[in-house]
Formats: sequence, C-alpha cells, structure tokens
Amino acid sequence: MEKPRSGDEIVLMDNARVARTLRRISYEIIETYHTSGPVVFAGMNQKGTQIAETVKKHVLEAGLGVDGCYRIHTNLPFDEQIDALPPLNDRNIILFDDVIFSGKSLLKALGFVFRHGEPASIGVAVLVDRGHRRYPISPGFVGMHYPTKLKEHVSVVMDGRDKSMTVVLKSDYGI
Repeated sequence: MEKPRSGDEIVLMDNARVARTLRRISYEIIETYHTSGPVVFAGMNQKGTQIAETVKKHVLEAGLGVDGCYRIHTNLPFDEQIDALPPLNDRNIILFDDVIFSGKSLLKALGFVFRHGEPASIGVAVLVDRGHRRYPISPGFVGMHYPTKLKEHVSVVMDGRDKSMTVVLKSDYGI
C-alpha cells in the first residue's frame, strides 16, 4: 500500500486504487439511492467536483439518474458562487470532497446548500477521511479512513492531462 514517492511523501493510493475506490463509492450510492429517484451531485472545489464527475459516470452506467453535477467553491462568499445549484427542496443531494479533516469546508458547503432550499436528504462522499473533526460532521461514503497526526497532510494530486488522481501523505515530522 505505502510506497515512497519522494523524500517526505508516501503514496497512499495510486491512480488504479483511486479508480477502484470511486467505483465502490458509486455502488454504495446506487444501493442507498436506487429507490429515491435522481440525485443532485455537488463537488466541493476542483478536486471534489472531479470526484463527483467520476462517480457520476459510474452511477449513470448503472441506471441511477443524476440531476446535474455542480461545483461549490468553499473559499468564496455565498454571493460570489459561480455555479448555482438548482432549487433543492425535497431533493436528494450528495456533496463530494477529496479529503475531510476538521469538517469546516463541509460546514460551509452545507450553508450554501440550505440557501437553495431544504433537501430531502444530504449525503457526503469523501475519498479520504483523515480524522480530527472539529465539527460534528461525518461522511456517509468514505473511500479510505487514514487517521493522521496533526502535522501530517493528506493530499489528492490530480494530473489535468489524463485526469488521474493519486493520494499522498506529507509529513512535517519527516518520514
């Protein structure tokens, strides 16, 4: 599982494992929402949106409807959001993020969701859960649980050319 990438990084998931993990998350979403009709996907920032788009392909192949894939910019104020969500009253929405740590970004995204109505349900899917939550938020769909030390950082590295993703662990302690 862990192969050294460079002096202070460890590869936790290579592109093939990320692809398998996102396919598994897709199946879990299908199992959860197969009787509820179409769902709305919303990715948090660039990486969450890329994960949502990948999962959307698998979900559509299996026949579950997806009412769009939107992007929420958690580092912008609500009134400066470029991609608007549709009205969400009585709809199911799934928020996607690459890594969850404190839960702060997810809390901001939830605030944005509720400005667009009151959904029937909100699901949360993340590629990596590294623990250390400051807020009482827990994802329902998790690719990998990897508890870290506070001075360690988990990053999803994306290659824009072929849309490959790699998950790496970086440590301020030195590895």
